[in-house]
Amino acid sequence: MFFSGHARVVHMPMLFAAIAMFIVATLGVTSLLKLNIDAFVHFHGSGGSDAAFKVISNPINVMLFATYYAQTIIGDLILVSATLHSVL
Repeated sequence: MFFSGHARVVHMPMLFAAIAMFIVATLGVTSLLKLNIDAFVHFHGSGGSDAAFKVISNPINVMLFATYYAQTIIGDLILVSATLHSVL
């Protein structure tokens, strides 16, 4: 998938897309780790950790939604690119 044709030439758009997916996924995992640490270790309000996870306006939750949508868009672009590349 990273190589095009029979020669070992790197298909640069796929390589860049894979690197972008890795960076966005790493950002998502670290954001989720921070959210879990905040909810289970640092949160001392009423309702326990469930209350911490229900706060949708938390910037970490917003970051998780953004990384989810970014991965979806990048993945869709990879699929469309691979389909067009195989058809053309």
